Amino acid sequence: MKNSVTIIIICMLFFSCGGIKGEFAIKHLSDDYYKKINGSLEVRKNSELAWIFKIKRPPENRNIGIIYLKKELMWVEIYKTSYTVNKTNNIIYGNFSNFSDGEYQLVLTDVSFKNAVIDTLPFTIYSDAETD
Repeated sequence: MKNSVTIIIICMLFFSCGGIKGEFAIKHLSDDYYKKINGSLEVRKNSELAWIFKIKRPPENRNIGIIYLKKELMWVEIYKTSYTVNKTNNIIYGNFSNFSDGEYQLVLTDVSFKNAVIDTLPFTIYSDAETD
């Protein structure tokens, strides 16, 4: 019985500690603050939006991959960069700009840990009928 409880506690600690976790937030460049976002996002083609991903418990000096994918016949990588986070620098910044209409995904990966996916933010870029 004692061994069963110990194994359960170890498993709970193992699964709760795994991986980097955080939250996405967005703002219009004219706004003063970011708003948390869950789920997918729709962005007007010529709007200027910035995004952040705040890491809840940042690790020491971890390299994070930032990848933008566009859905064509399959998902196609259109932009890739990386950013280093640590205990004092736990926010990743980016923006949505110069995208054509379509479906996209912003994917964050842990480059230091076999490119494990940290989080994704699906988004759609659309044009107004009046601007076409």
